[in-house]
Amino acid sequence: LRRRWLILALIFSAIVLNYIDRQILSILKPTLKLEFGFDDRGYALLVNVFTIGYALMYPVTGWLVDRFGARSVMLLGIIGWSTACIGAGLTRTLGQFTFFRGMLGLKEPTAFPAQLRVVTTWFPGTLRATANSVSVAGGTFGAVIAPPLVAWLALTYNWHAAFIVPGVLGLVVAILWATIYRDPP
Repeated sequence: LRRRWLILALIFSAIVLNYIDRQILSILKPTLKLEFGFDDRGYALLVNVFTIGYALMYPVTGWLVDRFGARSVMLLGIIGWSTACIGAGLTRTLGQFTFFRGMLGLKEPTAFPAQLRVVTTWFPGTLRATANSVSVAGGTFGAVIAPPLVAWLALTYNWHAAFIVPGVLGLVVAILWATIYRDPP
């Protein structure tokens, strides 16, 4: 019974990082425009590459969760979006950066179908709304902490750190997920 709350905490953490990762671009827009030499049209391209990938993959990830289960799809999603975030932080060209933004858009939708499956699997009907609310609140929490966190990382270290640190934290969550998550008996 305690395991379900630990799993819920991991989902919450993953969704917090999911929302931080997607907001880094907008928070660091002026810095990245200078770094990569793009204008507002280039920024729009970066946003659209993410958004189109996200929109296309959302129904696919739902199907993947139904077919292969929440454990593996959530794990691959967290690894994928964390790797994309780290990759964006290591890029040197706009083409590389665009690739990793697209990868982020393809991987981030895994969080929500997987969390819904986990909540319905691990929590009885009397606790499902609460568990689902806690999971989804991760998005709001991530949206609130992203601006000060990203700004602090960029100002204290550099813009690269603002991508790499959340990506590494995501890989830690992935390791914990792989270690802790099991389907209930």
